[in-house]
Amino acid sequence: MTVLHLADEGEAADLAAFLSRLLHYDRAAAVRLQAAGTALAVFGRPPSFEVLAVRAVRLAKPYEKGLDVTLDVTVSAGSCWRASRRRRPWPPCPPR
Repeated sequence: MTVLHLADEGEAADLAAFLSRLLHYDRAAAVRLQAAGTALAVFGRPPSFEVLAVRAVRLAKPYEKGLDVTLDVTVSAGSCWRASRRRRPWPPCPPR
């Protein structure tokens, strides 16, 4: 199971706000999560804009799962939004 440990409650609140804005434009939005070391990048694309939105999030400890030291997965923005509103560690988001 993949668990991401966000650095603090402020990071979780900022991430929840970012995801909420994406979901405002598209309730079925997906985001791409890429993690390496203590950094997590969350990529999303609001459907009515020709932009790629990116939010950087600090992790409390480096991402690792077995021998994998990087994460690259596309998941439901809604699932991540619900998870980001909970306390640390950040629960895994099911792949979309």
